Amino acid sequence: MKRLLILICALISATLLLAQEDSNSSSRSVDSVAVYLLDNVVAMIGELQSCSYQLTTSVDKVHPTYGLHKEFTDYKVYMSGTDKMLILEEGYDGKWGYWYNGTIFTYYSYNEDNYAIIDAPSNTVAMIDTLHQMYNIEFPAADFFYPTLTDDILNSFDTLWYLGRKHIGEQECSHILATNESMNVQIWLTDDGFTLPLQFVIVYRNQKDSPQYEATFTHWEVNPELPPSLFEFVPPPDARLIATFPKTSN
Repeated sequence: MKRLLILICALISATLLLAQEDSNSSSRSVDSVAVYLLDNVVAMIGELQSCSYQLTTSVDKVHPTYGLHKEFTDYKVYMSGTDKMLILEEGYDGKWGYWYNGTIFTYYSYNEDNYAIIDAPSNTVAMIDTLHQMYNIEFPAADFFYPTLTDDILNSFDTLWYLGRKHIGEQECSHILATNESMNVQIWLTDDGFTLPLQFVIVYRNQKDSPQYEATFTHWEVNPELPPSLFEFVPPPDARLIATFPKTSN
């Protein structure tokens, strides 16, 4: 009898465990088409020798008096190989430039006419990680240039859906949605054979008024000829070299 009770308890425990696993698996939903499209983005960007694009972002900010409002920023981005990048940024607070040549990262403020230089890792992705952690510098839409993009999304979100073909203006694109408890992320990818990011929106569901972050890519150029001198910062005659590399307030 005792052995029978032990066996029954074991069967009940196994049944409950399987039920729990089924419940956990049912809470996740991953669309294979969405995974395929994200893998295509990773493959396409990984094969690029160089690229340039323009990016416009809008961020919902909360003001203590008049509440939620949007702030826009424009970027021009140039990349070459795995170790060169130039970003020109212009927004409400001013204009900045960021030059990376594989060994040195330079920050320049057009408004204050000063610049700072710091040694940087020899790889663009490593440089982005390091400078974000150390100086809070934001590299908008940098996630698309990580070879781990698909895995990062699968690990961070409970659901990933392909929502079909859509149009943004005259551009036909593929629409993807990823969700978890705290945010929704929508991604639109070009449907022109290149599978490049066209637009994405993040909705922060766990914050008051569900603020959004939106980014739109335009003027993609694939494998343009970009001279190495483009990624070398030449300070204007009166520019001041500052000793401390500034932290951004983003």
